[in-house]
Amino acid sequence: MKQCPMCDTPYPDDHATCDTDGAVLIQIREWSPGTLIRNKYRILAKIGQGGMGTMYKAQHLGLDEVMALKVMASNLLGDPSFAKRFRQEARAARKLQHRNIVQVNDFDQAEDGSLFIAAEIR
Repeated sequence: MKQCPMCDTPYPDDHATCDTDGAVLIQIREWSPGTLIRNKYRILAKIGQGGMGTMYKAQHLGLDEVMALKVMASNLLGDPSFAKRFRQEARAARKLQHRNIVQVNDFDQAEDGSLFIAAEIR
């Protein structure tokens, strides 16, 4: 699957540019339900997607809890500064404790190289 980085419109793999704005499409890696990540998270469903990444609903197998996985977009993995900001976001969010803020539980790298943040889901 591909996506326009300007308008977030999804396209099939055979498209190269966005029909709306002419932007070059980026390849989006998707995890299908049932995929096992780091031998501890089983993907249940895709929650949403945007230019910065994809959100998944996942079962933490060891804790038997449902969590949200925020996965950094594959086109951003090659940008060291963005990867650093993503890591800093995980660390900063982990330190926050408030009833109106979801709790970050993990930061890791999947087998396909994708960086992700695991957090509680409400």
